[in-house]
Amino acid sequence: MRPEDVDAVSAIEVRAYEFPWTIGIFRDCIKAGYITEETETATPTGGSPVLNMPQLSNEEILGLVRTFSLYVKFPKEEWPLIRRAEKTDEEGNRIFADLSKLYYERFFDHDFKYTKKACFSTAIYTTPKRDTETITP
Repeated sequence: MRPEDVDAVSAIEVRAYEFPWTIGIFRDCIKAGYITEETETATPTGGSPVLNMPQLSNEEILGLVRTFSLYVKFPKEEWPLIRRAEKTDEEGNRIFADLSKLYYERFFDHDFKYTKKACFSTAIYTTPKRDTETITP
Protein backbone atom coordinates (compact mmCIF):
# COMPACT_ATOMS: atom_id res chain seq x y z
CA MET A 1 0.00 0.00 0.00
CA ARG A 2 1.23 3.47 -0.84
CA PRO A 3 0.50 6.68 1.08
CA GLU A 4 -1.81 7.81 -1.74
CA ASP A 5 -3.89 4.62 -1.23
CA VAL A 6 -4.75 5.39 2.40
CA ASP A 7 -8.00 7.27 1.77
CA ALA A 8 -9.41 4.54 -0.50
CA VAL A 9 -8.31 1.73 1.81
CA SER A 10 -9.72 3.56 4.82
CA ALA A 11 -13.08 3.95 3.07
CA ILE A 12 -13.19 0.18 2.51
CA GLU A 13 -12.11 -0.45 6.11
CA VAL A 14 -14.97 1.69 7.47
CA ARG A 15 -17.53 -0.28 5.44
CA ALA A 16 -16.02 -3.68 6.22
CA TYR A 17 -15.34 -3.60 9.96
CA GLU A 18 -17.21 -2.58 13.08
CA PHE A 19 -14.00 -1.19 14.59
CA PRO A 20 -11.96 -0.04 11.59
CA TRP A 21 -8.45 1.31 11.59
CA THR A 22 -8.32 5.07 11.26
CA ILE A 23 -6.52 6.90 8.49
CA GLY A 24 -3.93 7.88 11.09
CA ILE A 25 -3.22 4.25 11.97
CA PHE A 26 -2.64 3.41 8.31
CA ARG A 27 -0.37 6.43 7.85
CA ASP A 28 1.59 5.63 11.03
CA CYS A 29 2.07 2.01 9.90
CA ILE A 30 3.34 3.14 6.49
CA LYS A 31 5.66 5.67 8.11
CA ALA A 32 7.06 3.02 10.49
CA GLY A 33 7.54 0.58 7.59
CA TYR A 34 5.01 -1.95 8.94
CA ILE A 35 3.03 -1.64 5.70
CA THR A 36 4.92 -1.27 2.42
CA GLU A 37 4.02 -1.14 -1.28
CA GLU A 38 4.59 -4.91 -1.41
CA THR A 39 2.20 -5.60 1.48
CA GLU A 40 -0.80 -7.70 0.58
CA THR A 41 -2.87 -10.47 2.07
CA ALA A 42 -5.03 -13.12 0.44
CA THR A 43 -7.96 -12.76 2.87
CA PRO A 44 -8.61 -11.26 6.32
CA THR A 45 -7.79 -14.65 7.89
CA GLY A 46 -5.46 -16.26 5.36
CA GLY A 47 -2.32 -15.53 3.47
CA SER A 48 0.46 -13.55 5.05
CA PRO A 49 -0.10 -11.02 7.81
CA VAL A 50 -0.42 -7.46 6.56
CA LEU A 51 2.00 -5.90 9.01
CA ASN A 52 5.75 -6.40 8.70
CA MET A 53 6.92 -5.64 12.23
CA PRO A 54 10.30 -6.20 13.84
CA GLN A 55 8.59 -7.15 17.13
CA LEU A 56 6.74 -10.18 15.68
CA SER A 57 7.55 -12.26 12.61
CA ASN A 58 4.81 -13.29 10.19
CA GLU A 59 5.19 -16.83 11.50
CA GLU A 60 4.59 -15.65 15.08
CA ILE A 61 1.51 -13.66 14.03
CA LEU A 62 0.04 -16.68 12.22
CA GLY A 63 0.78 -18.85 15.27
CA LEU A 64 -1.16 -16.43 17.47
CA VAL A 65 -4.06 -16.38 14.99
CA ARG A 66 -4.03 -20.19 14.97
CA THR A 67 -4.20 -20.46 18.77
CA PHE A 68 -6.14 -17.33 19.73
CA SER A 69 -9.34 -19.18 20.73
CA LEU A 70 -7.30 -21.54 22.87
CA TYR A 71 -5.69 -18.67 24.77
CA VAL A 72 -9.10 -17.05 25.29
CA LYS A 73 -10.84 -20.12 26.70
CA PHE A 74 -8.15 -22.26 28.35
CA PRO A 75 -6.74 -21.48 31.83
CA LYS A 76 -3.36 -19.76 32.06
CA GLU A 77 -1.81 -22.96 33.38
CA GLU A 78 -2.23 -24.42 29.87
CA TRP A 79 -0.70 -21.43 28.04
CA PRO A 80 2.83 -22.92 27.86
CA LEU A 81 1.42 -25.87 25.92
CA ILE A 82 -0.64 -23.54 23.72
CA ARG A 83 2.53 -21.54 23.06
CA ARG A 84 4.14 -24.68 21.66
CA ALA A 85 1.02 -25.28 19.50
CA GLU A 86 1.67 -21.95 17.77
CA LYS A 87 4.44 -23.64 15.77
CA THR A 88 3.41 -25.44 12.58
CA ASP A 89 6.04 -28.18 12.83
CA GLU A 90 5.17 -31.83 13.53
CA GLU A 91 5.09 -31.44 17.33
CA GLY A 92 3.22 -28.12 17.20
CA ASN A 93 0.60 -29.58 14.86
CA ARG A 94 0.15 -32.62 17.11
CA ILE A 95 -0.27 -30.46 20.22
CA PHE A 96 -2.63 -28.13 18.33
CA ALA A 97 -4.75 -31.11 17.25
CA ASP A 98 -4.89 -32.42 20.84
CA LEU A 99 -5.82 -28.99 22.23
CA SER A 100 -8.40 -28.47 19.48
CA LYS A 101 -10.05 -31.74 20.51
CA LEU A 102 -10.11 -30.58 24.15
CA TYR A 103 -11.54 -27.24 23.07
CA TYR A 104 -14.31 -29.01 21.20
CA GLU A 105 -15.07 -31.29 24.16
CA ARG A 106 -15.10 -28.45 26.69
CA PHE A 107 -16.92 -25.71 24.84
CA PHE A 108 -19.34 -27.23 22.31
CA ASP A 109 -22.81 -28.57 22.85
CA HIS A 110 -22.53 -32.04 21.35
CA ASP A 111 -26.18 -32.05 20.26
CA PHE A 112 -25.17 -29.23 17.88
CA LYS A 113 -28.13 -27.06 18.94
CA TYR A 114 -25.78 -24.27 19.95
CA THR A 115 -22.19 -23.78 20.96
CA LYS A 116 -21.39 -23.24 24.60
CA LYS A 117 -19.11 -20.29 23.87
CA ALA A 118 -16.89 -19.43 20.91
CA CYS A 119 -16.13 -21.33 17.73
CA PHE A 120 -12.86 -21.46 15.82
CA SER A 121 -11.67 -22.75 12.50
CA THR A 122 -8.36 -24.16 11.38
CA ALA A 123 -9.41 -24.24 7.74
CA ILE A 124 -6.78 -21.68 6.72
CA TYR A 125 -3.95 -23.90 7.87
CA THR A 126 -2.28 -26.73 6.04
CA THR A 127 -3.42 -29.34 8.55
CA PRO A 128 -6.25 -31.61 7.35
CA LYS A 129 -9.79 -30.45 8.02
CA ARG A 130 -11.44 -32.24 10.93
CA ASP A 131 -15.08 -33.13 11.47
CA THR A 132 -15.32 -30.57 14.28
CA GLU A 133 -14.95 -27.80 11.68
CA THR A 134 -18.03 -28.75 9.67
CA ILE A 135 -20.62 -28.32 12.41
CA THR A 136 -24.10 -27.54 11.10
CA PRO A 137 -27.23 -27.06 13.18
